[in-house]
Amino acid sequence: MFHRTRLSLDKWFQAIYLISKSEEKISIRKLASAIQVNKNSASVMRSRIYRSLEEEPKLLKSITKFVEESHKTKDES
Repeated sequence: MFHRTRLSLDKWFQAIYLISKSEEKISIRKLASAIQVNKNSASVMRSRIYRSLEEEPKLLKSITKFVEESHKTKDES
């Protein structure tokens, strides 16, 4: 999923978190705005993440859990 991208893992993890927590399919513009990337990058990210959700759902759930825990740690500091 991250192959040949120049975006930071932080951006990827944010996108994975937002997409996995969204009840409806998140729009490209909304994703781009939320993680501060251009719409072309958001489009590529969204399609790769949705494809990975079908192929590797456990991996993405683990990433989502990691992001949630890291936010809790930051909030406690």
